[in-house]
Amino acid sequence: GSIVMTIVLFLMSRHTEVEHPFLLVLQIPTLTESNEVTDHVRKAVQLFSLKSKTVTSKYTEITAEVRLNGQETEFLNDLQRDGKVLKATLITYSGDLSQV
Repeated sequence: GSIVMTIVLFLMSRHTEVEHPFLLVLQIPTLTESNEVTDHVRKAVQLFSLKSKTVTSKYTEITAEVRLNGQETEFLNDLQRDGKVLKATLITYSGDLSQV
C-alpha cells in the first residue's frame, strides 16, 4: 500500500497544469439580448458558470466564472467590435472567497 501511495503522490506532484478560473463581467446594452451574448461566450470558453445578473434601465450586467481555452480572449474583442457589450472585464481569481 505504501508503494502505491508513493507512486500516486509522485505522479500527482508532477502534474503542473493548473486551470485558472476568471470572473467575466459584461455590461450589455438594454436593447441587446443578453442570451445572445452569453451563448457567444459559452462557445468561446471551456466553462461558463453564471454567478450574477443585474438588470437596470440602461444595461444588463452579467458576472460569470469562466475557464478560457488557453489564453484566448479574442471573443471579448469580437463582442466589443460588434457593439454587443458596453464593457467587458476579465479578472483572474483563486476561486476562494475570504470572509470579512
